[in-house]
Amino acid sequence: MAKKQQHGPRGIDILAWMPRDAGVTQDSVIKVLRSALPAAARRKRRKPGPRPTADWKNRLTQHVRCLQGSETQIPTAAKLAQWCGANLGYTPDVSEINKLLRTLLD
Repeated sequence: MAKKQQHGPRGIDILAWMPRDAGVTQDSVIKVLRSALPAAARRKRRKPGPRPTADWKNRLTQHVRCLQGSETQIPTAAKLAQWCGANLGYTPDVSEINKLLRTLLD
């Protein structure tokens, strides 16, 4: 039995035991093992997306408090997301705005 070792993707060591007279080459074993790896393991990491530049939670909290002080009805989360996009340059997810509104209004 001969031991063949090769460094695979992401520094994973691949070890294969095979008889010396089997006629199997190290390259063919590596080819089979690499094809067996899931595509996610072979995929390179993507660049992260853009981060919010403004502290939208604090700014939105101030906006909602001003609306509460003037006794006007607080708009829906979708309209508040549009307000954030227009005034802050970042549109948060509607579910995040709903979470913030629940904590503010409780």
